Amino acid sequence: MLLRENLGALSLLLVERGRILFEGYKPPATRETPQHSQSMSKSLTAYTIGHLLCDGRIESLNDPAQKYAHLLHGTVYGEATIYNLLTMTSGAALSTSSGNSYDGQFDEVRAGKVSSLSVMLRFGTRDIPAGKEFRYLANDTMALAYVAEAAGGFLDGFERHIWSKIGAEGAGYWLIDNQGMAIANAGVSATTRDWARLGIFSVSQIKSGGDCMRKFMKDATSFQVPNVSKRTGKAFPGYGFQTWVRNKTYWWIGYGGQRVGVEPETEKIIVVTSWREDYMDRVYRLFDDWVAGR
Repeated sequence: MLLRENLGALSLLLVERGRILFEGYKPPATRETPQHSQSMSKSLTAYTIGHLLCDGRIESLNDPAQKYAHLLHGTVYGEATIYNLLTMTSGAALSTSSGNSYDGQFDEVRAGKVSSLSVMLRFGTRDIPAGKEFRYLANDTMALAYVAEAAGGFLDGFERHIWSKIGAEGAGYWLIDNQGMAIANAGVSATTRDWARLGIFSVSQIKSGGDCMRKFMKDATSFQVPNVSKRTGKAFPGYGFQTWVRNKTYWWIGYGGQRVGVEPETEKIIVVTSWREDYMDRVYRLFDDWVAGR
C-alpha cells in the first residue's frame, strides 16, 4: 500500500466528514510528531488574509499591498494588489527553484542569516505587468504576511481566526526569521491529525462561514489563474489563492511530499507527509479514485 511501499512516506491519513478512515505512520513519525509543512503554509497565509478582510481590517483585495505594508512601498510586491499576491501574479521575476528568488533563499532566512524583508527589497523590481502571468514565488506569500502584520498582526490573526478554532490536539509552530516575522511561505508545523483538522475547518468556512468568508474561501479554493507554464505544480491546471486546484479538489502542497487534498462536497481529505515526493502521482491517483468512488 501507499505508505508501506514508498521509502519517503512518513504518514497518511484519510478523513471523510470528520471521521478517520485510515491512519498510518512510519518511523520516525508518530501521531504526536509535528510535521513541517514546507509550502503548505502558503495556503494558511492566504486564509488568514481572508479573515482579516472579513474582519474589516483589510478594505479590499484590489488595494495595493503597500497601502497596508508600508515597508514594501516602491517594490513590485507593494505595488501589486492583494489579489495579485494571492494568485501569485505580482509580476516579479521568475524563481530559481521552489519559489525562491535565489538558490538557498529559504535556508538562509530559516537560519537567520537574512530577513524575509531584506530578500523582498533586494528582489523587488518588476519583470512583467502585474496580473499577466502566474509565477510561483515565495516572496508573494511573504508580502501577504506583511500586509496581515500591518492589518492587525499575522500570527495573532492566524491564531485567533484559524488555529484556535480547529480543536488542535497537538502543539503547532511557526518558524520566524531574524526580525521575528513568521516565515509565511514555508513555516508551519502541526501533527498529521491537526493538518486534517485544518482541512476540515477550511471546508466549514466554505459551507457555513459568514457571507464574506464563505465567498473568500470559495474563491480561494477555485480556479483563479491558469498554470500555463507548468514550471511548478505540473499536476495542477490552475491556482486559487495560494492554493492549487484540480478537478473538484483543492490542495496544499509542500516541498518533499507534504500534501493536504480536499474535496469539499463530500468532505474527503487526504493528508500525506514525507521526506521525498517521487510517489506523488500515486497520491493524486488514490485521492481521485476515492473521490470518484472507484
